[in-house]
Amino acid sequence: MTDTPRVVSEERLTTIAANLLRALDVSSDHAQRAARALVAADLRGVSSHGVRLLPGNMKRIIGGGINARADVREVADVGSMLILDGDAGLGMAVGSVAMSRAIDVAAERGMGWVMARNSNHYGASGAFALQAVEAGMIGISISNCGTMMSIEGTEERAIGNNPVAFAVPTPDFPMVLDMATSVASIGKIGMTRAAGKPVPDDWLVKERDDVGRMVLRHFGGAKGSGFAIMMEVLTGALSGGAVLSDIQFDNDRVEPHRAVHTQIAIRPDAILPEGVFEERAKRLVDELHAAPTAPGVDEILLPGERAWRETIKRRRDGIPIADAAAERLDEAVAEVGETIDWG
Repeated sequence: MTDTPRVVSEERLTTIAANLLRALDVSSDHAQRAARALVAADLRGVSSHGVRLLPGNMKRIIGGGINARADVREVADVGSMLILDGDAGLGMAVGSVAMSRAIDVAAERGMGWVMARNSNHYGASGAFALQAVEAGMIGISISNCGTMMSIEGTEERAIGNNPVAFAVPTPDFPMVLDMATSVASIGKIGMTRAAGKPVPDDWLVKERDDVGRMVLRHFGGAKGSGFAIMMEVLTGALSGGAVLSDIQFDNDRVEPHRAVHTQIAIRPDAILPEGVFEERAKRLVDELHAAPTAPGVDEILLPGERAWRETIKRRRDGIPIADAAAERLDEAVAEVGETIDWG
């Protein structure tokens, strides 16, 4: 194994990911949606949630935990709120369909709030919030994910590290806050270990619990703990879907995770005259950028700004795929009789 990453264009990497999923009988639409969500994470430098997730998802499709031919269907429509059944589909595709529906509803009603239950792990929340930005809207994306993290007062698994992303269109760059409610995600821990680096002590409450599972540490003490709980309410509880230990995150192959995703799109010009929101967003960005910097700080960077710069760079120069991740993908693809043309 070498230490030199492969460098692949956004278009090429999206094609590779979509073709692999289609080879496992995933519909063309769902394969493309999932590929775009994974590559969106790699573009922003969030490689823990990029195409390195494909081998695990491929195994779960083969094992039956993910329904390759999922029919995502509407089960409730109340005002600006919809509930979808994800039919145990590929989480990235279900999440994308749900945000597309939220955008459609927002275009008509000003805001769309769509909850998709009975899904699987959907990767990076930011990819879906940015879908709304591409449509000129504010996007919010939340998911629950099963018990893997502590809450205040216990050292055992109690809740998911339920991620949330907020994305806001501004004239200069999309402002994005994309975060899990744990100090570090499982993907980041895995990448740290794969690189031969020690996992920082404050990332985990326990390396292994009584049944051999990691216990993630929640961020921010009681505030982070409370935040994770409220994300659970706005996904599983409100949708009538799975909550907490109902979600089968530790089952690698056979059973669907049953995760729930909440996708929200807000159309600013539904409540403000055209151009007013953009002007105010620009003023907000400029005023924050103008804040005096602390000693040793060169510039003020707002949420998502560093990732936007990385996106511009990677769209120009290509996306680096770590050799270990590429070899994992090659091995997974060989198991199903396919090969990857990295170009």
